[in-house]
Amino acid sequence: MSIKEKNGIKEVVLSDENNSENKVHPTGEKLPLQKIKISKKAVQPFSNSIKAEFHNKQIEPEILALKEQLDANEQYLLNLTNAINTTNASVEFDMDGNILNANKNFLKIMGYTAKDLLGKHHSLLVDPSYSKSNAYQFFWNSLKKGIHQRDEFILTAKNGKLIWFSGSYNPIFNTQGKPYKVLKIATDITLSKTQFLQLAVQAQEKEKRSSELVIANKELAFQNKEKEDRAAELIIANKELKFSE
Repeated sequence: MSIKEKNGIKEVVLSDENNSENKVHPTGEKLPLQKIKISKKAVQPFSNSIKAEFHNKQIEPEILALKEQLDANEQYLLNLTNAINTTNASVEFDMDGNILNANKNFLKIMGYTAKDLLGKHHSLLVDPSYSKSNAYQFFWNSLKKGIHQRDEFILTAKNGKLIWFSGSYNPIFNTQGKPYKVLKIATDITLSKTQFLQLAVQAQEKEKRSSELVIANKELAFQNKEKEDRAAELIIANKELKFSE
């Protein structure tokens, strides 16, 4: 057997082990050598499949490790979201201020259903005079620039009640580093805020009452002084009267 190559094609020539020449038929006619043509192109896919299999075996552990890491990250985000939704009110907005999603806590506090709010603008939840103010425009312009806003916020519930929230509006960034939505995470502090305001009002009333008492005491002291002066004048007058007698 011998191998010859011509024009990129290998030929495998099968011949007698003891004779490299063509066999001769008993009639004297030479028999052609048996040739098997093997194309490089035919062999290449088989070679590539072997290489691919070897390569896959090399990267398979890396893929599995990456998948495990992605699964772990996904589970972490899920746990984080559940933790936030358990104790906080959260709302998602697009960069124009339209509501994308609201969790059950927020809907319950505000008295709305998801159908009431989805697609509506954030301005629905604030005082109309504030939504038309420069401060409100500055608020959303800052969020569009990726600047988060943390403070105490007043929103108006469906029944018109004022709800106090302590929390933040957080821009969420895409893979290009640009904000594409805003997540609000907040806690309802209406009760504590109302109690604080009531105490503040009571303190103001006490202070006002104290001021009134101070003024009243001054007036009383002035009146007493006048009485004392009058009494002194009467004593002098009586003495003068006795002296004249």
